[in-house]
Amino acid sequence: MFNILDGIIVLILLIQSIRWAKQGFIQGIFPLVGFWLGVLGGAWLAPHVINLLEGSLEKLAVTLALIVTVALLGGAIGELIGSSLSQVSRRFKLRTLDSVLGAVFSVGLGLFIVWLLAAVLVTGPFQGVNTAIRQSAVLQTLNDRLPPAPNTVSRLGGLINQADFPRVFTGLGPRPVEPVDLPDSPAVQSAVDAAGAATVRLESSGCGGIVNGSGFMVAPNVVMTNAHVIAGIDDPVIVDQAGSHAGTPIYFDPARDIALVRAQGLAGTPLSLVENTVDRGRKAVTLGYPEGGRLDAEPTGVLQYINASGRDIYNQQTVTRPVYELQAEVVSGNSGGPVVTPQGSVIGMVFARSISDQNTGYAVTSAALKPVVAGNADDRSSVDTARCSP
Repeated sequence: MFNILDGIIVLILLIQSIRWAKQGFIQGIFPLVGFWLGVLGGAWLAPHVINLLEGSLEKLAVTLALIVTVALLGGAIGELIGSSLSQVSRRFKLRTLDSVLGAVFSVGLGLFIVWLLAAVLVTGPFQGVNTAIRQSAVLQTLNDRLPPAPNTVSRLGGLINQADFPRVFTGLGPRPVEPVDLPDSPAVQSAVDAAGAATVRLESSGCGGIVNGSGFMVAPNVVMTNAHVIAGIDDPVIVDQAGSHAGTPIYFDPARDIALVRAQGLAGTPLSLVENTVDRGRKAVTLGYPEGGRLDAEPTGVLQYINASGRDIYNQQTVTRPVYELQAEVVSGNSGGPVVTPQGSVIGMVFARSISDQNTGYAVTSAALKPVVAGNADDRSSVDTARCSP
């Protein structure tokens, strides 16, 4: 759907194409090459500077100021070079060709720059901006046709806004889809009755404070949760209906954001994992302990299945995850909770939420979780949980 941001983009491209047609390709290309090299230079330099800052707004302001300053400097140098070479083209009577090439090139390069800037700003702290970018027809078309943003740009976006969840997408993410029907109250209660006792809370001291998350039993005395819930923590505590239990990490995958923790004396019965991918519209219930509080059951609908190209929990590497996009409210503390059918079977594990809509969450599919359980649930030795996630 064409929105205000699309109108602004089109207007800027139109103005730029007219300007380039007048000045020509040669005189225009060098300032923009210089500007773009400045953008890349600023993006490379910014992480080294903003690591000294704490607040998201301060990081965003300094990042943008640094990139703009270095970019303008590069553009000014390119302007001097282009102006000199443009005089040469006039001597050889290439003005018309120079103008046409300038107009066409300006549109293509402008779209490319807009796409990269969107990849950074879509992860920022301003939800209105995030929503406008995700709903932009121009940007979504570019996102569908271009590869994921470069690692430097994607990492920069993560540094600006260090959220409680891993980045699901390196770019803008999929186009918004129509909502689906949610389960009724009896179905939600049925899911709680079937899977509530096996859904646990993880609470640990470390990483600068108290870390809360959710998890669920997948084998006797074995709980599955997100890797980012126990990252940097050697002794997570599992809380269930029987009390608190000292846990031992036995599996840790920071790329797919999956972990297993073993603890003795757990009260629940292990949940079964659905083998196949479920369809859009499947009614489910998200169980967990939001903000470390009481067990919460959130009516959920599966919006779509996505092979999502995103980032690992440290925002370092690109990783592809099979995920469900969910129509459900997901908040901090829900991480690691199961998404279950009314009968209590697990179709996925919550690991993130949308950057623009708190009522959209993401879960790793049960088909991806099942091999982890089969291959690692019997392990007894502890594993390293690396360092705390951002």
